[in-house]
Amino acid sequence: MSDHLYDANKVSFEEAPFQAYFERLSLEFSDKYEIWVRNENCSQFIAVGIVNRVSQIAVSICLKCNGVEIYDPLSVKVIEQTRNHLASAVKEDLRINYPPHLV
Repeated sequence: MSDHLYDANKVSFEEAPFQAYFERLSLEFSDKYEIWVRNENCSQFIAVGIVNRVSQIAVSICLKCNGVEIYDPLSVKVIEQTRNHLASAVKEDLRINYPPHLV
């Protein structure tokens, strides 16, 4: 498993197909939050995390699971859920687009 802070200049071959998603989230949230990339299980699972720098509360969005890419992983609803969760007083992380067995 590999977790790393998103850096547009250091995207792996396996993560490259998702770079547009990382960039979109970076443009949307990076002024207040850190963008992290998780790549595990030989790239069978890829997710992106948006982490509040102060509270360390995160939203994790699954982009690929069991080798299958998630359809429209950054829909308007997902962005809205992310924004609302990070702005709330909730003290738990949120997982979006994850299969039920991983939530």
